[in-house]
Amino acid sequence: MIDAIVTKIEEMIDIHGTLNELARKKTQAIIQGDMKTLDHIVNQEEAATQKLAQLEDERVRLVQDFTKDTGGGTTFTELIEQAPESEREKLQHLQARLAENVFDLKHQNDLNQDLLKQSLEWVRVNVNLFNPKPQNPNYTNPKAQQKLPGEPRATRFDSRA
Repeated sequence: MIDAIVTKIEEMIDIHGTLNELARKKTQAIIQGDMKTLDHIVNQEEAATQKLAQLEDERVRLVQDFTKDTGGGTTFTELIEQAPESEREKLQHLQARLAENVFDLKHQNDLNQDLLKQSLEWVRVNVNLFNPKPQNPNYTNPKAQQKLPGEPRATRFDSRA
């Protein structure tokens, strides 16, 4: 039973490694502005995430069967404590590898999120530069009526005199 849990955790670590590699490729695609590659990477991430969710469901079921926990709230540390002595060191090593992969993925995703925010801000600034909002630099009375082009204007010089 513990071997099946170890296998699922190793598969999860492999998927996290794949997600980390995709996140690094995504960083380069964002920097280069390569939307086609970015779209392809996002599709690959979705497939890997679905596979990871499936593995997590299987792992939870296996852990519940092993620990006789019907609530599904067994932590990794509790699993290690209930595992046979011969498997504890291996499980601790897997726990460390999984935690490291998850931390690396979070760091890379945070970097990508910051890069995307910067890219969006850059686009917003450039759009505003090319399409400035029309502003009247002088004060005008909003109640004043606009004169039509054919109407005579009041001037200081009276031509009728």
